[in-house]
Amino acid sequence: MTRRLDKGEQQMIHYQQALGSAFRETSSQLKKYKKTLFWQSRKYYRLKTEGEELDLILSICRSYKIPPLEQAMINALHHLESNYMDGVNGQLTPEQRATLDKCLKISKTKLQEDERDAELSEEIISVVKRYIHLMENRLQVKTVEFGKQYTELSKLRAELSSLQCRLNTFEAMCSRLEALHNDASFRMQKLVRISSNANRKKEEATTKIVSLNERIEHNENLYRFEMNEIDRNAFNAMNFEEFISVLVQEREVYSLDIYLKKNEKELATRRRQLNEYMKAFSKIKEVSGYLDIKSTISRFQNKRSDNFSLFRFLVEIHSEIGNLNAEMNILFPIIAKKQQTYLHDHAVLRRTLHNIQNLDQNEVEEADAETEEIEQSKEALKEFKLELIELMEVIGSDVSSLKDINDIVSNTKLIQQSIIDIHEKVNQLVQLKTYYDRHKLSQNVYDPNAYRKHHTLVTTPALTFLE
Repeated sequence: MTRRLDKGEQQMIHYQQALGSAFRETSSQLKKYKKTLFWQSRKYYRLKTEGEELDLILSICRSYKIPPLEQAMINALHHLESNYMDGVNGQLTPEQRATLDKCLKISKTKLQEDERDAELSEEIISVVKRYIHLMENRLQVKTVEFGKQYTELSKLRAELSSLQCRLNTFEAMCSRLEALHNDASFRMQKLVRISSNANRKKEEATTKIVSLNERIEHNENLYRFEMNEIDRNAFNAMNFEEFISVLVQEREVYSLDIYLKKNEKELATRRRQLNEYMKAFSKIKEVSGYLDIKSTISRFQNKRSDNFSLFRFLVEIHSEIGNLNAEMNILFPIIAKKQQTYLHDHAVLRRTLHNIQNLDQNEVEEADAETEEIEQSKEALKEFKLELIELMEVIGSDVSSLKDINDIVSNTKLIQQSIIDIHEKVNQLVQLKTYYDRHKLSQNVYDPNAYRKHHTLVTTPALTFLE
């Protein structure tokens, strides 16, 4: 999911695009001016060479003279004419006249050829004069063009010097921004390491605090459970003692009640037996006629082996009392052992609670120290925010969103996005600087003699005639 850019970021991107287009347009104009300057220089030196050639042709035409051979032939012709006139005036032999006629024919033929050559020379001279006039006109046109081109060339040189000054200013700004970027990157990396360490320590402290809270809660639950268990055991022990005491009392009461009931029953039985005995005695008295009771009892004791129920009852009572005493002797050591176990568990729980409290105090102190480190990291982040705002103001970025930040820790994503924007801006500036370093204008001045080295007139150029 892409993040929507705010107004400041859109304006920064617009400025970056405008700056890139301006630099590209400047580069294209610079290349165009360089090419124009090169061709104007070529035209200038070509026009200069053509002017030199025209000057040479004019000097040749102005210094043209009749060749010596032709002059000698003309002089011989005049001498021959004078001799002919002398021969006409005098008397010649036929042989001399034939020879003279032959010479005259040859001379006339030669003279006609010379006349034709003279006419041709006049035509050549007229053609050369027209060509020279045409070349003079072309020279004037080229001179005017040269003046215009020289004016444009001076303008291009002035604009080129201004562009060179702007390029030097841009290179200085790029070097300064690169130094600021390197410094800010180093400090940013340092602060990022500090922030990451602080966040890591904070997470460790949070984890420790959570684990300590869990341990404290677990220990509290365990302590409450053990205390409840101890209370329950104590309550059970106390209830058991009460139960035993009540049981003993109940058994005593029960046994006493049983004993009383048995005694009452025994008494009732004995009364009944006594009544029966009295009835029996009375009957015995009536039957036997013995009025003395002692003599009757003595006689009864002699037969007591037949009456053993009373002895059996006493034996049962004594055996039950012995069993109860044995049970009480077994239960009293168990109760004492339970009491000792309760006291030992209570002491162990108290020591455990004291150790947990000491451990909690140490963990709280460590958490306080880590909290102080986190506060120091926050202060460092505030300083980093101020330096980041200063750097963004230097490169012309929008800093309103950073100035409105109060809590840096909760807005680390905005800080990271600002750092990424600064990296992109500085990378663009570095790329522009690299581009202009590669396409920097050469400082070589065109050598005026460079064209002459290859276009020096060694011999007289051949004339081109216009038909």
